Order: sequence, then structure tokens, then C-alpha cells
Amino acid sequence: MMQKRKTYRLILVLSIISLSGCSSSDAVKSTRLRGLGLDSTDVIAIGSIAGEQGPKFGEELATDLKEKGRFSVSDKKIIDVLPNSINEETAEDIIRRTGASIFITGIFDSKHAKGRKWEEKDVMDPKSGKWSKEGKRYEVHKWSSEFLFTIRSLNTAAVMLEHTMSSAKDYSAEEGLFELGNLFFPGLTEGRIYEAIRKEVIEEFIRELGTYTEEIKVNFLTDESIPELKDGLSLAKNQQWDKAIEVFKDAISKHPNDANIHKAYYDLGLAYEHSYMFEEARTNLEKANQLRSEVDYGSEIRSCIIWEQEFRSQQEQSQKK
Repeated sequence: MMQKRKTYRLILVLSIISLSGCSSSDAVKSTRLRGLGLDSTDVIAIGSIAGEQGPKFGEELATDLKEKGRFSVSDKKIIDVLPNSINEETAEDIIRRTGASIFITGIFDSKHAKGRKWEEKDVMDPKSGKWSKEGKRYEVHKWSSEFLFTIRSLNTAAVMLEHTMSSAKDYSAEEGLFELGNLFFPGLTEGRIYEAIRKEVIEEFIRELGTYTEEIKVNFLTDESIPELKDGLSLAKNQQWDKAIEVFKDAISKHPNDANIHKAYYDLGLAYEHSYMFEEARTNLEKANQLRSEVDYGSEIRSCIIWEQEFRSQQEQSQKK
């Protein structure tokens, strides 16, 4: 009887999914060049890194930039300059004091959260062959760090990139064991975890300074009431971005009052983004977000801004070389 009931529920769920299938998304594989494109000729100066662990993070960042990033780092730390107050005059002063062309400031924040969970599993008694429930209570700890940074070109005083990088690690142990470990080795576990997190953030940051190839899946949206979106999707899959743009624009022209027209604006924004037409991309992504506030829409707007900053930097570095 129980088995029949479970089967019925499964069929019911699948039926609901099938009925709602008029709206969907499809992934398009794409490759893009990421990073700022800096090289060893760029001298970096590190400014104020705020936060409780900020100064320590700044020291580790400077060391790893020299050793792993192969960058020249000025020994002169500039902690007397407010990041938001940097203009051409201030930038020239930093150049005179450090000999640097790139200036990094930021905030490094670390957090620790603690919770509990109950895990239950079915256990069979080997003698009786009967099943029973057995459970244990666990402590769950999560450490996380976030580096919100600004990278400026001192030659122009302009922001090259504003971005956030983060890392997190979870630790779970039977209740009481974590406290017991800290009793004999106070702070050892937490110290090592925070150190590992800092290293992960620094490695990701150093990668961002150079260039790297990123393979991504771009989720285009389709809808039964706007058939042109599928046509645009097919073109996007073949990397025919110019033609895809025209099809998505045609969809907007033909269905201006459709309840799901926000999807057409979103797809058009994606096509512009992958054509390196960032201003047009942001305009259409923001329009989609205005029509229907979605988490993915907001995330893509932020991603577009970061990619544009990287692309501009890559172009400037290429011209400099």
C-alpha cells in the first residue's frame, strides 16, 4: 500500500513538471578570456586593507604576489590614503612614493557561524534482522572570508576592477568533539582553516591579475509564446551572435506586450555581452530586471560589469605592449 502511494505521488509531480514545461532555458557553451592582463612590468603598491585580519592578509598578499604572481611589489605601504579620495594628483603622489603603476585597496572580512544538525539513519540489528532508527547530533561550523577590492591604474587614477572574492569551509563533528579538540589544541583548527581560506582567496586574486581562459555555459531563456527565442538560441549555439541579436530584437518588436517579454530582453543582453557590446548588454539586462526582478538577471548585470572592466584592461595592456 505504501509503495503504491509513493508511485502515485511521483507520477503527480512529474505531471506538474510536464504541464509547466512551456517555459525553459537552454545552455550555450562559450569560451572567453578573463582577467586584467597585467604582467611583470607592472609594479603593484598595496594600500589599506581594512578588517580585523586585513593587515595580515595584505602582508600575505604582497608575499604571494612576489613569489607566485611574479609581480614587482613596492615595499612602501600606502595606508594613509582613503581609497575613495584618489584623483590624478593623489595618484601621482603614490607613484612618486612607491614607483608603482597599480594600486590595490580593499576590505578583508572573516566570519564564523556555528550550528547544530541531527542525522538519522536506518540500522539493522544483525541478530534480529529488524531495522531501527539511530541518530547523532553534530556541531556544524562554517568559516568564510570575503575580499572586496578595488584595483586602480595610477597612470590614469581610474578604477580597473571592483570585485569581490570569497572562500568558505565547513567542519562537522559529533557534538562535544570540536570543543574537546580545542581544549587540547586551542585555536589550532580555526587558525589553520582561516589560513587555508586566505590562501584560496589570494590564489584567485592573483589569477585575476593575469589572463586565463574560462569555459562557461550561458543559459538562454525560451518561451512557447515567443517562438523567436528558440531561433535566437540556435544561432547562439553556433556563436552567430550578430544574427542572434537581430532575432532577439525581432522578438521584442513582435511581442512587446507579452507577459514574458523580459526573457527576450535578457537573451538580447546576453548576445550583446558575448559580442563585446557591453553598454548595449547592460541596457537590455537592466530592462529585463525592471520587467521581472530575478536573481539571475541581477547576477548577470554584475557579471557583465566585471567582464567589461577586464576587457578594457586587456585592451589597454595590449596597446601598452
